[in-house]
Amino acid sequence: VPGFDPKAPSSHGYKAGFSLALMVKDLLLAQELAKTASTDTKIADAALEQYTQALNVDPQLDFSAIYLNSMNIKDSKK
Repeated sequence: VPGFDPKAPSSHGYKAGFSLALMVKDLLLAQELAKTASTDTKIADAALEQYTQALNVDPQLDFSAIYLNSMNIKDSKK
């Protein structure tokens, strides 16, 4: 949430710290590994959907920008 912590990405327009692209890549790798162990990935599936949607909005943002997507905020300065 913007303003909650002055050091948080949300207080700096969600500029990339750990990018959305890296989060999506890591989730895809985790899902591949889970499948080899026949492990359910329902939570990872839901997370991947959220991160992918946020990535499609603005690939330059930090992974925490899923907040913007979940709150339907289009301007990362809010």
